Amino acid sequence: MSKVLQELNDEELQYIINKLERHLPRLIKDLYFILTAQRLRSSSADNFPIFYKYSEGLMENCTIFGITKEGDHKVWLFTLQDSLQELTECLEKTKLINWDKVSFVTVHRAMTLPIFEHIKKNNLKLLDDEQGSYYWMMKENALNLNIEIPNGTYVKRLSDADSHFCNNIWNFRKENSEPFVRSLINVNGGYGLFDETSNELLCFALINDHSAVGLLTTIERFRGKKYGQLIAKYVSLKISETLNLHPTVYINDVNPISRRIFERIGFQKIGDMNWIEVRKNLNK
Repeated sequence: MSKVLQELNDEELQYIINKLERHLPRLIKDLYFILTAQRLRSSSADNFPIFYKYSEGLMENCTIFGITKEGDHKVWLFTLQDSLQELTECLEKTKLINWDKVSFVTVHRAMTLPIFEHIKKNNLKLLDDEQGSYYWMMKENALNLNIEIPNGTYVKRLSDADSHFCNNIWNFRKENSEPFVRSLINVNGGYGLFDETSNELLCFALINDHSAVGLLTTIERFRGKKYGQLIAKYVSLKISETLNLHPTVYINDVNPISRRIFERIGFQKIGDMNWIEVRKNLNK
């Protein structure tokens, strides 16, 4: 019996990339997730996703899954099929997803129905359904952003030593999220605004696993000084300069301050997303 999900070879993955490139900016999140995973595969990262196709599906539907190993078990899924039938069949049949605890990352809202139906059908527990939106800026605009470092401060790249502090002040930190933050800092990079006298970190942002601006955070007592806007601009510029990509960002719906920051510097909304966490219902 053939496997429901079969690993994509390089030629098949390139086919998917080519298809996604025809639907920019709407599908830029998915394109950059694949490109970032390819880049991480050649780095020191140890939990990059493996990409799979639906063995019984049509290649033109581009029904694919990106799945990381257990420990930080995450699933990214995508399809061009309007009916979502192939996604539904994959979720029902595959053994590659460990439902003990799994996160479905930044799923297009229009593609969430098969996940919620699977949860209900199998009496699984929905731990979280975080809703947000995806934004982008053309790299040509990012390269022309006006960045002025305030007197008495400086910007530098974050190091491994900053991981613990960054995780602790991140508003959306989760249980055991520090290894995730450390990995982003060490592999993708992040930048912080520091006080010139005390060397205290005032504000920071990282480049996340979609090569997007992520985890933008300002220390509470330093808010209201537009430090967040400065670092958002700085990291957007770095993404354009060093990765040659259009800057993108996922913004949680409960974070209107972040939304205003990115809209003010020129980001435009391109779609609605969900971050879904599931585990087996231990009470059944």
